[in-house]
Amino acid sequence: MTAAYTYDDRGLVTEVTLGNGAVIEYDYDDDQRLIRVEHFDDSAATILKLEYAYNDRDLPACSRR
Repeated sequence: MTAAYTYDDRGLVTEVTLGNGAVIEYDYDDDQRLIRVEHFDDSAATILKLEYAYNDRDLPACSRR
């Protein structure tokens, strides 16, 4: 399966488009920590959405679906 990658100005992956038309989006905070991953099927319907928060030591504190 092929995939196309999109990057932001910081060099972080923001989107992966798979050969079957599915898309995975990634969002980051100002400290370049992953805060959201969302998977879409080929019709743009959300399959899975994960959101992350971090504690004062920059460790993942929680995730939400």
